[in-house]
This record gives sequence, C-alpha cells and structure tokens, in this order.
Amino acid sequence: GKISAGGISNIIHRSNRVDALARRHFPGAIGSSVLLSKVKRTLNDDYGIGNNNDKTSSSSSSSSSYENVLLAHSVCPDEINHWDGHIVDKFVHALGGGKAFELGGLAGIPFTGRTGFAAFSHHVPDDGHAFVLQAPHVVISNRLKLGQYTREGQCRDGSACGAAAGAYGHCR
Repeated sequence: GKISAGGISNIIHRSNRVDALARRHFPGAIGSSVLLSKVKRTLNDDYGIGNNNDKTSSSSSSSSSYENVLLAHSVCPDEINHWDGHIVDKFVHALGGGKAFELGGLAGIPFTGRTGFAAFSHHVPDDGHAFVLQAPHVVISNRLKLGQYTREGQCRDGSACGAAAGAYGHCR
C-alpha cells in the first residue's frame, strides 16, 4: 500500500506525543534495544562476559560469547508482551542462546518464588552465569490513555495489565 506525506506526518506527530507522555510519567525510561545494549556493555566491561573483542576466542558469533549465561525472565504473560522483537525475544536471542527459564506471572511478578529461583539456579552451566530480566509493562492506547490498550478484535480500550493496575490501586 501507499501512504501520503500527510499520513507520515500524522504517524510522526502521534509517535512524538506518545514519547512525550511516556517520558512525563516514566522519566528515564528506555527502549528494549537500548536496554539490551547497556546490559551487554555492562556484562562485558564489568564482568568480562560476552567479550567478542577477545583475540584468543575462536568464536565470532555474538550469541556464542554468552553460551555460559542462563537467562531467566519474569514478564507478564499478557499476549501483547510476546511478539517477535519484544524485549523477551531480544534478550532470549542475544543472551539466552534461544532459550530461557520463565519465572513470571501476572504483572511480571516472579511467582515461582524460592522454589523457582532454586530450580533456575540449578540449571546454570558449571562456571556459568545467571541473568534475570524482570520487566513490567505499560502501554499507551491509540487515544493516548496510559495503561489502556485496544486488543485485536475489540472496539474499546481495556486495561493492559489489570494485575498491575489493581496493585497500584491498593497502594494509592
């Protein structure tokens, strides 16, 4: 399909409004690609994990340089959080070698508790490392409402994470 210059202008304008709203409510928020870059740099610089600049390494693949890292994640199971290119997908492929241990429940709370963390720790490779990603989610609707989302096949906005909204309501 084609898109007009006016259509592109509308998309850019809306994107700028979404960014401004997100930054107002979540100062310092960053996107998943920026977070992944910062994590990889920290693992490399501070812990020597994933250093592809090591001349003695026979591996040239970025994922193999993290082969002794086991990734666990705790992200809300809401279907809007799990698509190609989402934060979990990016981390699983960059650090997890395509696999990960799932700890998460509603609102991204690691519901597996002590037992789940113990099981996860027993899966870490010998002389390996564990990395846990915990990521709650917040969305902004097409109508620029924070925490609201229009799901496919529905005509109204609904809560993106009812569990987080409920918890927030109890804290107010």
